[in-house]
Amino acid sequence: MNQLRQLQSDRDQDREELRSVREELCGVREQNLTTIDFFIVRASTLDEWAEDRDPIWDDDRNDSVHGGRLRTDVKTALYYEPMEPERVSRWKSLFNHYYGMPFSSIVEIIGTLPDTVVEVMNRRASVQRMKVWQKGYNQGRRSTILRLADKYIQRFSEQGTSGLADESVKCDFRMLENTWERGWWAAAQEKQGS
Repeated sequence: MNQLRQLQSDRDQDREELRSVREELCGVREQNLTTIDFFIVRASTLDEWAEDRDPIWDDDRNDSVHGGRLRTDVKTALYYEPMEPERVSRWKSLFNHYYGMPFSSIVEIIGTLPDTVVEVMNRRASVQRMKVWQKGYNQGRRSTILRLADKYIQRFSEQGTSGLADESVKCDFRMLENTWERGWWAAAQEKQGS
C-alpha cells in the first residue's frame, strides 16, 4: 500500500513538474511572439520612414509606434537582416537622419548606451517624423528639440558619458524634455479645439 501511495505521489509530482514546464514554454512562446509581433510593427514603421510615405492616421499617430524606438529599431534591423538585406539596408541609411548617428556607430554601442542618450535619440526621431511636430504651433519647439538633441548626441559622441555630467548639458536635457512635454500638451489643446 505504501508503494502505491509513493507511486501516486511521484506521478502527481511529475504531473506538476510537467505542468510547470508547459506553462514556462507557453510564456517563452508568447514572449517570442510578442517580440516578433513588435518587430513586424516596427518593420512597417521603418518602411514608412524609408519610403517617406504618410501613415493612414495623419494626426492621431502613436508615438510608440510611429516615433523613435532606437533599441527596438536596431533589434528589428538585426532580426530582419539575414532574411531581407536590401530592405534592412534602406532602414540603416535612415538612422543618421532620424537618430542623429549612423547605424554602424549605434549598433556597436547599443548595449551600453545610456538611457538618457536613447531617450534623446528617440525624441529626435519622433520630432523628425511625426506630423504633430510639423504643425505651425510646434515648429519652434521642433527646432529647439532638434538643436538640443544634436548638441547632446554630439557631446556624447565626442566625450562619452563623462561629457553628459556637465551641468549645462543636464540643463539642456531638461529643456529638451520640457519642450517635448509642452509640444504634446499643445497638440492635445489643438485637438480639443478642433
